[in-house]
Amino acid sequence: MGLTVGTARLIGLFVTDILLGMHLITFFNSLWIQLFRERGPGRKPNRILIAVTLTMGAIGILNACTDLALNNRVFVVTSGDTSLFTDLSYWMNVVQDLCMILQPMIGDAMLVYRFWAIYGRRWKVTIPYFVIWLAACSLAITIIVLSIKSHSPSGFNSPQFAPFIGAALILTVINNIITTGLIVFRLWKITRVTRAQVVGRHRLLVVMRIIIDSGLLYTLTAIVFLGTTVSQNSSDYVFGGVIVQVTAIAFNLVIIRLNQSSSPDDVGTSKTGPSAFVLDTLASSERGMNTARGVIHPVQLHMSRDSDPDEGSMPVK
Repeated sequence: MGLTVGTARLIGLFVTDILLGMHLITFFNSLWIQLFRERGPGRKPNRILIAVTLTMGAIGILNACTDLALNNRVFVVTSGDTSLFTDLSYWMNVVQDLCMILQPMIGDAMLVYRFWAIYGRRWKVTIPYFVIWLAACSLAITIIVLSIKSHSPSGFNSPQFAPFIGAALILTVINNIITTGLIVFRLWKITRVTRAQVVGRHRLLVVMRIIIDSGLLYTLTAIVFLGTTVSQNSSDYVFGGVIVQVTAIAFNLVIIRLNQSSSPDDVGTSKTGPSAFVLDTLASSERGMNTARGVIHPVQLHMSRDSDPDEGSMPVK
């Protein structure tokens, strides 16, 4: 026997509030790193990262608060009128639906931006994933419009929503898997080229692991949410709130773990001043990275302990 809507909502409230606590811990930690951690001369906080962190935090709090208010109204004020849970045009449900859609879209946008930055800011290789993101956004807008106009007693378990929600989640999962995989592949190629010039553990190996962990955390949650949506099970009310919090947690964890990876014990490089290595042959076999003359000159990269993990790059989910 499947979960009733009321039971699923109560479980969702419990799980969402636990995850909100984890979200807030990573939220404040991430903000502290970006705003108050000691920086080198001339370094400024990344305003885009701070804005995204604050936005995701606000969405997570708003989602949990409206979930609590809705459960209170159903079980306390109306003494068990569970029809409010499936009334998608009710303003509390509209707010929750917006949170459930906006949070993953922001996370996916940051992932596409990170891909664009790591691949040399080349739009030709980024456009396919940007188009996938736009397609998912258009489906999300369609879901919101349909939910406001819907009067179905089944809520999101109505057959009219399953194709749109399923398609949006499939696009999100595909985009995350491909872009995360390509980012890791790019870093792996750089690691192979520069391994001989780096003493100790290569920091990019740590970055690769962080990116993979973050991608798995979000992608697995999205896959489970997709399964509950396609099966039209009431447990999708649980995972709708979960994905809001997990998206932000994964985003914040990248910033936190990258900051931790820059410590002397983690990086494994010399403690006396910056180390340098030459990046000279990475793109010799990649046509898209060649210059107009087909020659890439060596680039001298300096790696130091006070490097800022969130400066000039976007964390992925």
